[in-house]
Amino acid sequence: MAGGAAGGASCNQLESDYDAALSAAKRCNPTSLVNPCTGTRSNGVGCGCPTFLDPAHTGPLDALQNRYADAGCMPGACPRCVPVDAGVCVAFDAGAPSEGRCVDRY
Repeated sequence: MAGGAAGGASCNQLESDYDAALSAAKRCNPTSLVNPCTGTRSNGVGCGCPTFLDPAHTGPLDALQNRYADAGCMPGACPRCVPVDAGVCVAFDAGAPSEGRCVDRY
């Protein structure tokens, strides 16, 4: 990765922070009566493919995307994306039915 830093954070750190924020935004409650996985954002801060997540948790992702661009960070090779149709909240395991993750459906 090329580029500078935003507020002291390196491009690599911003990428790691984005990955962590994306993981948090993909958390959902599979017992919800309404599908929580209706928002989309890139699965990578510099470039990536659309992935479904909870739209209530996109603020940190948007802020990190802006910091990454403001720092002059440049992504490596961008992946070729496969179109996703929807996101579905899937439970982690039967022992924790209210804890899940948004999973992309192709």
